[in-house]
Amino acid sequence: MGTVLMIHVIDNHLAPANRTLLQSMFADRKRLFVDLFGWDVPVVDGQYEIDQFDNCHTV
Repeated sequence: MGTVLMIHVIDNHLAPANRTLLQSMFADRKRLFVDLFGWDVPVVDGQYEIDQFDNCHTV
């Protein structure tokens, strides 16, 4: 059986129900872009890749 891909659309990044999912996404981005690809991008608390495009208007 193949991998199941799940897409979540979040339109309220401040909702407490989204916190765990968003932390996981930012941690995954850090592992991919910083650890694997070696990109020089902002890292928050040594574990999250969060940049200027991650704001209250982002969906």
